Amino acid sequence: RCDEVKSLRKIRDALSVKEGIDFEYPRLLYGGCVKLRTGATDGDGKPVSIADNTDYLYRGLPITTTTTGNDDGSGGPAPKWPSREHQRIVMQPVGRPLWLVESVPELIIVLRDAMKCHSVILSECGILHRDISTRNILVVRPESGHVRGMLIDFDCA
Repeated sequence: RCDEVKSLRKIRDALSVKEGIDFEYPRLLYGGCVKLRTGATDGDGKPVSIADNTDYLYRGLPITTTTTGNDDGSGGPAPKWPSREHQRIVMQPVGRPLWLVESVPELIIVLRDAMKCHSVILSECGILHRDISTRNILVVRPESGHVRGMLIDFDCA
């Protein structure tokens, strides 16, 4: 499984010290797995946390079972849940969806910047994006007023 926070840390650490960067790239500020308290306690009375709160997404879905047995030792078939993780990521700069470009020349600039971003991240960090789509390219309008493009969503990298 790929770790987007790990990829973003690697990008931040490599590109923040590189001179001559003339494009926007996602700068990780905070990020990690969200853990929620269950209200239960373990044998020592310590609160128990779970890694995510997405079980409700799987209610009613046909779940395959594994024959390795349940964790309780009963030996019966155990549900085989899809692997998932609930993460929160805060990064800058803030961008807007690609479809909010105001002209064809702006679209060309945004796409050029996204391609440049991917090229530099691949060469400097060894990270291949593997999921470039219109939803993963943002339009950034810095205070300088010049429109920029930024590639985001490195969870498949």
